[in-house]
Amino acid sequence: PYHHNLGVAFFCELHTRACDHYYREYDRIHGLTDTAEAHEIRRSKRTLVDLITAVGRRLPSLNLSIQNREWDVAFAGTTTFPWQALRGNLAQDGISLRKGSTGKAGTFPRTGVQAAMLRAWVHTIHVEIASMLGVASSSIKSYGPDPVSPLLARMSSTPALSDAAPDLLITGTLGAFGTRMTALSAMARGIPVLTFHHGAQYLIFDEPYYDLYEGALPDFKVVYGNPGGPSSGDLATTKINIRGSAIRLFPRTDHTISQLRTVGDVDRLVSLKGKSVLYFATEVESVRYGPFRDVHASTYLSWQRKLLAWLQSQTGIPPTIRLHPKRPSTHFDPKGYPLGSADLAEEIQRADVLVIDYPTTSLPIALATTKPVLYFDLGLRQLFPAATQAIQDRCIAATTDLFEPSEGFSIMERNLGKSCRDTFTNAFSVAPNSSDEISDSANAIAQALAIR
Repeated sequence: PYHHNLGVAFFCELHTRACDHYYREYDRIHGLTDTAEAHEIRRSKRTLVDLITAVGRRLPSLNLSIQNREWDVAFAGTTTFPWQALRGNLAQDGISLRKGSTGKAGTFPRTGVQAAMLRAWVHTIHVEIASMLGVASSSIKSYGPDPVSPLLARMSSTPALSDAAPDLLITGTLGAFGTRMTALSAMARGIPVLTFHHGAQYLIFDEPYYDLYEGALPDFKVVYGNPGGPSSGDLATTKINIRGSAIRLFPRTDHTISQLRTVGDVDRLVSLKGKSVLYFATEVESVRYGPFRDVHASTYLSWQRKLLAWLQSQTGIPPTIRLHPKRPSTHFDPKGYPLGSADLAEEIQRADVLVIDYPTTSLPIALATTKPVLYFDLGLRQLFPAATQAIQDRCIAATTDLFEPSEGFSIMERNLGKSCRDTFTNAFSVAPNSSDEISDSANAIAQALAIR
């Protein structure tokens, strides 16, 4: 069964790390591995996510329970806000909140047999990937020698759900090992699980990885935007969870989008000359978890240099770059251009034009404004058709070969002057009748309890 299955429990660790390992082996075989200098580790101020995580580590010492209440809710992991921010709203509905992962470690039946199957899988993928790469299996480093045993040791020392069974478990992303184990221990006991989606937009990626990452595990999900609304199209995302039950979705709006959203016509852009540009870069150096996600960081940097040079030639002004806050090093930062480090809202307000080349969290933030957005589709992610159409409606877009981008630049130049309209935000970013993120989240918890 799913809640006693080591493949489900270890999926994020084994699958993600195996993909990352063999991508890097591919790079090494083809001379793409960087050995010129050690990467400079970033030492900047902590991000909001870092602060939330730090608060989460201290939560066991906080008394978050409310006595004599009707409903008991436990939380695990971290989400886009501190869990205790929900306390006041939940208390109004007679709901108490406490840390859930305080019990003994989980145990799985037939662990030895399952571990042997996973070790066989590790050997099989090594042989098959070597064949795909056209080399002997001895020519590439194996993913191991035994990645399963350390995970078994972690499982035996990772606290799972407390013995006092809650009415509902709420979680952040289920990719985190401890959070995933707590969720599986709740599911094994018939306790419903509600997961908070992240990323400031509802799922736009049509990629198989998501289902076993977190798409198919919870009973309830709090997501962004208005999934199922008339403008979101028929999103072919997970509708049935791993128990075989329908997943209930609750909408919310990201706090940053609530602050930055401007209702009105999208500003028209006829020429880039004299315009100030803010370019949102992503990072492709750290998590390389499978199809539709990977490109070597040096390849991405080469594209960025061409893009930035083209933007400066068009505007006559050096573009400002806002780099990904969680990039693991500064080694692949494009040099020679001003870096954005001020408040995000202020930087967006100062810019005449916003530029996106990867549909991560920066995309819905940029699209929620009325600023003109240049969207270079590099083919690095696979999107649902409804999401692709909404992006094309809102942006001046150009499909671009990141190795040979000149044609993409020409397409972008020809597309300037296009009339854009925002069909994205109401479908993928903003919940209908939304008040604020905390209230929306508390209401979702109350509704999940009422229909559990």
